[in-house]
Amino acid sequence: MRGIEDMGIMQPTLTFMFGEGLTMIHFLVFVVVLDLVTGYMKAFSKKTKFSFKSAKNYQGLMKKLGIFIAVMVAAMIDVISINFTNQQLHVALIFTCAMIIMELLSIVENLEEVGLKVPFLTQLLHRFNKQIEDEQENKNREDDNNV
Repeated sequence: MRGIEDMGIMQPTLTFMFGEGLTMIHFLVFVVVLDLVTGYMKAFSKKTKFSFKSAKNYQGLMKKLGIFIAVMVAAMIDVISINFTNQQLHVALIFTCAMIIMELLSIVENLEEVGLKVPFLTQLLHRFNKQIEDEQENKNREDDNNV
């Protein structure tokens, strides 16, 4: 019996759900998992009572789930933009890149709290984050001027 992967259903489904940047989605999954691991490292290194059933753990996991739901919503905005304006806004790709940078910042912060100091990475990631925010503001201004 053939699996779903063999039938060619997965690629179009994932593209529809997450937009055209599937490589970026794979990278987002990787950094989310890495952020969870470094977050657990931070929790264990503080020598406080940590439980996988804690409210803070559930809150973090729900935040991670929310990231993927937000990427799916951004992908739907891209689909709608193609249908109404005949051009793709690439909202999902931009949002995914922003989420990757935020997750990388969180990983670096977790590592710093464990004791590994990486100021160069922190500064670089903050600079990337600022560039994405500035680019998004400029795009919003252009869209407002075109209306």
